[in-house]
Amino acid sequence: MSVKRINLSATGIICDRAVAKEGEARSTKHLPPPCKRRGGDSKNKNCRNTQKIHEYVLKFHPESNSTSSLCPLGQDVEIHSYTDDTQLKNTLGRLLHRLVINEAFTTKDIVILTTTRRQSLQNQVVGKFRIKATPDINGPEILCNTIHHFKGLESKVVILIETESNPPNHKQLLYVGASRARHHLIILRPNASVNRR
Repeated sequence: MSVKRINLSATGIICDRAVAKEGEARSTKHLPPPCKRRGGDSKNKNCRNTQKIHEYVLKFHPESNSTSSLCPLGQDVEIHSYTDDTQLKNTLGRLLHRLVINEAFTTKDIVILTTTRRQSLQNQVVGKFRIKATPDINGPEILCNTIHHFKGLESKVVILIETESNPPNHKQLLYVGASRARHHLIILRPNASVNRR
């Protein structure tokens, strides 16, 4: 694995992209933020999210053409549905296994955000991982909190779990929650809301 640095010198932006060598698994362990600004005006420029995440986030922004992303294209936003807590936990377990085992993210690189407090997830074992509000970063524990409590923070991977079909301030919650993801955004939503967006 190597990191390819793309210098957009006219804009003062440096973007880093992980490049897998032939036959090598894609590792994101030491992946830097999608891009960094060096000086200049950062107004209306997104330097946190990949372009695919940024495009998804703009669906929930009041002024959808107000910013542009200067970061790499990135992965597609994944959207999964669930019908009940059992299916949610099974899907979440498979996703966490894939992210940590197959894609080499560390548990501290992943955060689970919910639109409302989800007691059925707190301190539960999901697959090989324990979901906690205050995880041990050296163990197989994943941070889970509400979007409200995570506002202003960011993570390489965000798994955003919609816990209600239509909560108050729904668009604002999704905007804030989805924009916390730097490299990879995964949405889990109740079955009734799958065709909404």
